Amino acid sequence: MSDTFHPTVQGESMYGDFEEALDHLRSRTIATRSPEEIRGGGLLKYCHLL
Repeated sequence: MSDTFHPTVQGESMYGDFEEALDHLRSRTIATRSPEEIRGGGLLKYCHLL
């Protein structure tokens, strides 16, 4: 890496609205559509990212 080189990053949002998903990423927010469907610590494994 150098001052003139910036790697290209591609992002895909399964959330639906990419801009809203990017805002969630920047504000370190975890949003769920159906929290009652999360089983077996599915959300807890992402808490270390916050």
